[in-house]
Amino acid sequence: MTELGVPLWTQGHFSRIAAQDDLGIEALGAGLLRELVPGVVQTSISAGYYAYYPFLLDEFERRWPDELARSEFQRFYRRQEAAFAAACSHHDHRGNLRGINGINAAWQAVEDAGASGSLNLTDLAGPNRYMKTGLGGYGLFYRPALEDIGATRLGSGHTYVDRATDAGRAASEGFRAAIAATEYWKSWWDADAIPLGVLEELGEATCPCQVPGRPDQEAILDLFFGEPPEGERWEVLRSYRVQSLGLLLEFHAQRPQDLAGLGEWRRALISGRIGGVEWDTAFVTHREAWRAYQYRETLVAALTTVFTDLLLAFEELGAASVGGAVDLLMSRLTDGDLHRRGRGTFGELSEDLAPTRADPAGLVALAEEAMSAAQPATVGDSLTSAVTILAALAVAPTGSEEFEALLERGEAERFSVAYISRWLQARADQFVESVVRELLWMLVHRHLRVAAAKVSATDHRDPYCLAEVEDGVYEVIRPDEPFWTGARFATLNHLLWSLGALDDPDGAGRPTALGEKLLNQAVGSG
Repeated sequence: MTELGVPLWTQGHFSRIAAQDDLGIEALGAGLLRELVPGVVQTSISAGYYAYYPFLLDEFERRWPDELARSEFQRFYRRQEAAFAAACSHHDHRGNLRGINGINAAWQAVEDAGASGSLNLTDLAGPNRYMKTGLGGYGLFYRPALEDIGATRLGSGHTYVDRATDAGRAASEGFRAAIAATEYWKSWWDADAIPLGVLEELGEATCPCQVPGRPDQEAILDLFFGEPPEGERWEVLRSYRVQSLGLLLEFHAQRPQDLAGLGEWRRALISGRIGGVEWDTAFVTHREAWRAYQYRETLVAALTTVFTDLLLAFEELGAASVGGAVDLLMSRLTDGDLHRRGRGTFGELSEDLAPTRADPAGLVALAEEAMSAAQPATVGDSLTSAVTILAALAVAPTGSEEFEALLERGEAERFSVAYISRWLQARADQFVESVVRELLWMLVHRHLRVAAAKVSATDHRDPYCLAEVEDGVYEVIRPDEPFWTGARFATLNHLLWSLGALDDPDGAGRPTALGEKLLNQAVGSG
């Protein structure tokens, strides 16, 4: 029963408590990443899928040229992707391959089938088995990426099946050449039960880790780096993608051997320096866009850490007013860094951070400290690091007109870097403690407002972190976690490795001969 006048939406009433973007500010950076690397999404880490999915679309069209219904394609698709996942699940991969869609359920199915010697593929491909969504990894992850890269064109809504483009068919033909010699293709394509030995051979021939040197490699490379279809939109997408991939190859070519990993990538993006040495880049304008993105993500790391610290304070108190939780946080701000527990002005703190602004790689270090310390035992240190980042960003970074326009992205509604800078500057004469208190209250109100917009009669997720248990008293429904994307570092490294352009998939590699060739091409086309 719903009792009129009772705020049902703050009671934690849904059965599954989960939500994303609890402050409504994270999606902006994700959108900017999609612009910077069109055709590559966070889970698009195996280049082989850029040939495999066009192959499935093309093969369906070949077999049933007049069939346009998405529902018919779905039955065909699920059986084939389930077979592919099972074939790759026990394959002895080249390197640390990741990103096989549906591999967890497929791996277990193969394990369970070991004694019988064959896998019931019809059962594995059934509803809610290897993947719950109708079109598996294609529908969840790759569909918009393949359209952005020019390999497919989307069908209408949820009615019509997608089709491969000419570029997608070229990749499809390469994959067809790889699969054509397998027993699976020759004799087991439509069978309900597949011998495990047949699946093993299929994995050896078609697993994404095998792309370098395979017939589909050149066509996949052409999708990422080659000439786009006609049209200004496609040229812009290609240019952004090529320059972003070139930028990462350039970073790996210039970095010292001992400076590898996501942290160094972030520091290089935000500072324009690699290991303290000026980054000699051929992609000046594009790197500025990545710099703006990294500033944005550093700000999000600071704000979400502050909000996480507040939730931890509520959790420690059990139930409290916002003021009570804020008071607990204020009591834990560490001495020194924030002017004797916040008795100095925010403007003075910001002025003291001029050296950090001159070498903004320090902001990344502060964000790493804030993120790692956002737990109950060290919440004071975490808050100090996050507030220090904000004080440094009170003076907004400067650059080209395009760079500063990117800092305005999101404006007040999504807490742009430029907006937060102006908000903090307007409070430069206030004590640090006063500014932090106001910020904490603002984040609580913002979270409740953002969560209210997410309440849905059909989506049984609780969008709230806090529940109001009585007038003005809150408790935690579920904690948040500080948010900071990986700047596509893991994704792009793995993608370039699976293409054969890097010699390591985990961020410590160098460009191969192919990678050097692609970098030179990117420099020429950029």
